[in-house]
Amino acid sequence: MVTGCGLSPAGGIQRRSPPTPGVCVTARNFKGQFSSWPATAFFLFCGVLLLAMLND
Repeated sequence: MVTGCGLSPAGGIQRRSPPTPGVCVTARNFKGQFSSWPATAFFLFCGVLLLAMLND
């Protein structure tokens, strides 16, 4: 579950968006507190949306 946490095939997300790791940690903590499929879906949705915005 590293997608959207500052890693990408090109390795460019972390350089272009320094706050990304912090957002990932927050999402991971959220997922840990609410370990259910809605939280997982939310996390995945945010990750995909973030990647889409950065790769635009």
